[in-house]
Amino acid sequence: MILTWINKNNVFFVLCLYWILLSCNNKHESVENREKNIEYEYYIDKSSNLEKFVGYYPNGKIAREGYINKYDSIIGVFKSYDTTGKIQFAENYENGLREGISYYYYANGGIHKTISYSKNLESGDYIEFYEHHEKRAEYLAKYVIVGKESYLNSWVKFSVDGKILSQSPFLAFFTKDNFIYIKVMNPKFDKARAWIGDFDNYFNLKDSSKVDTVIANSKLLIKIPVDKYKNKKEIRGIVEHYKVTEQFKNGSYSTTSKDIYFNYSWK
Repeated sequence: MILTWINKNNVFFVLCLYWILLSCNNKHESVENREKNIEYEYYIDKSSNLEKFVGYYPNGKIAREGYINKYDSIIGVFKSYDTTGKIQFAENYENGLREGISYYYYANGGIHKTISYSKNLESGDYIEFYEHHEKRAEYLAKYVIVGKESYLNSWVKFSVDGKILSQSPFLAFFTKDNFIYIKVMNPKFDKARAWIGDFDNYFNLKDSSKVDTVIANSKLLIKIPVDKYKNKKEIRGIVEHYKVTEQFKNGSYSTTSKDIYFNYSWK
């Protein structure tokens, strides 16, 4: 046995070495658990001082490649390929979470869609492109983070020649005569109201006692005095676009609504 020649003073060193080797074997579980039929290799990238991993299909083609930091979290660009070597996607990571813009591809190599992420949640632009018409958008959506979840705030579908086929209600902003105007565009419902308050970046309300409610007029135009918010130079809130679906009954109305989250700043 290997341990028969080691004296007591060396036992502690051997045990430490054993646990180091054991931890190295387990270190890459977050990468290797993705697919069991892919064989991975690892080496230190001298330019970044990060550990690079490359996964191979049984046919020898590269399946996955990317980088991990000392905490075994994927960092930087993580790429995936099909069995013929064509790229499937390139996702950007920070500390194991998708961050920034990720790209997804058709089999012909063209971009299928781009998705903007913040801490692994869709946030910002989501764009899908026509397969055989490069750089022509078929679908554009806007996501915001509400609390701890992604929320589809608005969307629009385009024909191949760029014409709008359909879209959700969205908001237009302008200032005039010391007023901020919020206009509900492409209205599907017949009423709207805005809640304006001290919301954080994830639309959590900091102080529920400081919320202003403004009802839109018959043209779905919301009018807000600039002077009330002149020190902030920004308003943040929610527009509820709704319709009454039933008459007053049992002390309340039944409504169908769509929330549109917004922040608007001005000079």
